[in-house]
Amino acid sequence: MLGEGVLGAPIGSLHAALVAALSDYLGRVAAGRLTVWSQNPIRLDDSSEPQPDIAMVKPRPDFYAAAHPGPADTLLIVEVAESSLAYDLGSRVRSTLATESRKSE
Repeated sequence: MLGEGVLGAPIGSLHAALVAALSDYLGRVAAGRLTVWSQNPIRLDDSSEPQPDIAMVKPRPDFYAAAHPGPADTLLIVEVAESSLAYDLGSRVRSTLATESRKSE
């Protein structure tokens, strides 16, 4: 976030299973209306491309081959927090809010 690289803990089995199950469920619920964007970048601005566990984005025929989805394309972001809850609610939220406030200036 904000151009900084962050190494996270390896993804555990429970985390992977939760992401897979939720991706499968959301894919069935939103079939044809939204695209499940799992562990791929969302472009917030030139210096911030977080990779949430799951995002629901507007469908495009090219599946965003030309450019990552941005805020206008993104309807839902889900972050599964097995061991990173404190970081996700602290640094990650502050970083995302800082990006949004810079865009509104």
